[in-house]
Amino acid sequence: MEFYNRPTAVLDEPRPVPKFIEFTNTIYGSMHASSFFSTLTTELAAFLLTITGLTTVQNAFKTVPPTKTKANRDYAFNVSRISVRGIRGKVQDIADADPSHAVEIIVAAGMRVKIVVTRVPQVAGAYLGVLPLTILLLGDGGGNHNFRMSTDGETWTNLENNGKSHFLVSDLTNDTLYYFQSRPVLTKNRVAPWSTIFSLKARD
Repeated sequence: MEFYNRPTAVLDEPRPVPKFIEFTNTIYGSMHASSFFSTLTTELAAFLLTITGLTTVQNAFKTVPPTKTKANRDYAFNVSRISVRGIRGKVQDIADADPSHAVEIIVAAGMRVKIVVTRVPQVAGAYLGVLPLTILLLGDGGGNHNFRMSTDGETWTNLENNGKSHFLVSDLTNDTLYYFQSRPVLTKNRVAPWSTIFSLKARD
């Protein structure tokens, strides 16, 4: 597994309805004014409708005598809460798509940033090593793997089993295309089928 720090959008939703209305209006105003969210025109318009609807029902509930019931107000409140959480999801999608500006994007939406350590599954394949003429092989997930290599994709040489999910191949020939396969080692010395072939040219 690999790990990275993911900036995450957080909603600090106030519980009192008047403060919640103020909170959602601030988010709408921030997002409406920011170019980061120019693709969310439809979503922001729908979000504004829920804020306006809640405001109208809340005012009617507070008139004397009230013209809306508490149940009416609570329903509109719940709709607005669902709506703002949907908007948070859209903000997160945009932030995830642009990691270098993720914090700036979340702040521009009027939301709080929380850094979350996220695990990324290991993707099997061949990758250039840090040192010249080396290739790093990764198995599919963790655990013990077998690896093998070839220069023609037909005749294979088994690589030393190091009891890990990765293997560093060294002393390769520059600009030569190498082929590789991996397979997990299962319990009781059983092995899974070889993976599909992945290939890479060695570089000095």
